Amino acid sequence: MSATALKLFDRQPYNGLQKGIVIGIDVGTTFSGVSYAFMRPNEVPEIQTVVSFTDQDIGDSKVPSILIYDKDGTLKAAGAKAVAVNTIQNKDYCNWKKVKYFKMHLRPAGTHLISDELQCPLPTSMGVIQVMGDFLRYLKEETVNFIKNSDLVDGLKLWEEAKKRAIFVLCLPNGWTGLPQWCMRQAAIDGGLVENTDEGRSRVQFVTEGEASALACLHGGLPRPNTLQTGFRFVIADAGGGTLDMSSYEISSTSPLEMRELTTADSKFAGSLFVNGEARKILERKLRGSEYDRPDCPEYFDDIISDAFENKTKRAFKDATEDSWLCVGKRYDNNPELGILMGSMRLDGSELAECFDFSVKEALFSIRKQIAACGGKPMPVWLVGGFGKSPWLFKKLEESLGPDGVAVSQPVAVSQSVAACQPDVYLWKGVAYGAVLYSLEHTVVSRVARKTYGTVCNIQYSPLDPEHIRRKRLLIERLSGTLRIPNYFDIIVTKLTEVRETDHFDEEYFQEVELGQSTIINTNLYCHDGELPAPIWYDENRTSIQHVCTIRADLSKLCRPALLCSRKGKKYWKLTFVVELMFGLTELQARIKWKEDGNTI
Repeated sequence: MSATALKLFDRQPYNGLQKGIVIGIDVGTTFSGVSYAFMRPNEVPEIQTVVSFTDQDIGDSKVPSILIYDKDGTLKAAGAKAVAVNTIQNKDYCNWKKVKYFKMHLRPAGTHLISDELQCPLPTSMGVIQVMGDFLRYLKEETVNFIKNSDLVDGLKLWEEAKKRAIFVLCLPNGWTGLPQWCMRQAAIDGGLVENTDEGRSRVQFVTEGEASALACLHGGLPRPNTLQTGFRFVIADAGGGTLDMSSYEISSTSPLEMRELTTADSKFAGSLFVNGEARKILERKLRGSEYDRPDCPEYFDDIISDAFENKTKRAFKDATEDSWLCVGKRYDNNPELGILMGSMRLDGSELAECFDFSVKEALFSIRKQIAACGGKPMPVWLVGGFGKSPWLFKKLEESLGPDGVAVSQPVAVSQSVAACQPDVYLWKGVAYGAVLYSLEHTVVSRVARKTYGTVCNIQYSPLDPEHIRRKRLLIERLSGTLRIPNYFDIIVTKLTEVRETDHFDEEYFQEVELGQSTIINTNLYCHDGELPAPIWYDENRTSIQHVCTIRADLSKLCRPALLCSRKGKKYWKLTFVVELMFGLTELQARIKWKEDGNTI
């Protein structure tokens, strides 16, 4: 780590009285990773990365996000074991099912996958929570196993003492809030990470992949020492298997290190799997009808793409004027007509470059959108993530953004000898590492509301308001005799509002409840993710205003004589309450509060 990073992250000793552990888990579309840090009283936590998993031929900090189930839905293998030769043979022999890309089943409502490449069905009668739970259990078990076999003399003892207070920080793509987070927390419970109690659920935290990547880059010393100062702005381009996640930050303080989010983060389904999908089309076109076209083995082309193309051809590609080679057979296979020499098929550089076009185009659009939203002044871009290692992606971004004054950088690890720099594998898959930093440091002190949030209520009729006049036919009369217009989207927080950890946003409402009727109220929270200004009528914009959650409260204790009203022989309660929203961390919190005897409940 560089001296700059050491100075910025001047972590203090853990001031707790009992030992604990923070575990950061990044479940990626194609690969996953885990980091952790033990917290011992009066000691500075040291972050470690799990760099070997069971059944890996060579230790690696990333493991395939794959599970194997038998026909009865019993888990047979996960991660590294799922791609082991023996498991693959058993899968084919026993007709087991391989499950991949299961993370995509968590995507927010209303988002659509434009490629069949990510449409991988789950096992029959199994939902995404159960599948994700199985994979989280696997990652936890592997982490514990790694701790037990690590260089820590007291690793096993430490885990036993800290496991009941373990905090799990789970990573999700930018903008995957609400239901995806709820599903991940349920999966953590199903996977045995935490108990199904209020205390257990509180030990599951969330961080966006963009924010975790930003923290990992800063900790790894990516920025030049003379540039990182108050007011420094940058864009994180996290290029993964399924998504491209873009987010922008500004350093608001260097001592201590604090950042603020500049605009809403962006997430696009345009990761490296879309490159793979285009490459598969080339493979099918070139080999259709040949001896390599194997109808009896439908996964033959998939295996070539996920192995030879993913690990060699794609990673090495950097020049459209040069030929590339893709292994499709054995070394003794030669077929000049198909361009196959010693088992490898020749690919023209220009056609391989076309496989990247969609992802490159989407990345450039998203980066430029981030910069424009931050005022348009050029900002450096830090390209991270597994797909971020691609020389071709880096080259195309650099060529396109360079003339605009935008510098594109990739992470390097600064060794003790400043002149000797080598790629840092942990920063490429540094989301889990950054997740631990997120929990330990709380570096990002303000974020931007990604959506407009509010409730749907009845608003008092105004005869001078053209919109009210237009909807006059919908007028309803309340028990109090007031006339109101229904289905009004009452905004509590507007999109792009800067929110700090301690901020809360309140809006007061009331309900008139006839005497004898239930005083349990259900208030629905809605959001709008489109351009501003947000629409004001829910019934006319049901497709763009989406339900977030329902907040339930029993207001029976407010039913006191002073609040009892009467009109036209009907008695009713006027119950006043407040809907409060908080965005302190990366997870939305909502509640109903009211006053009893002068105290807020």
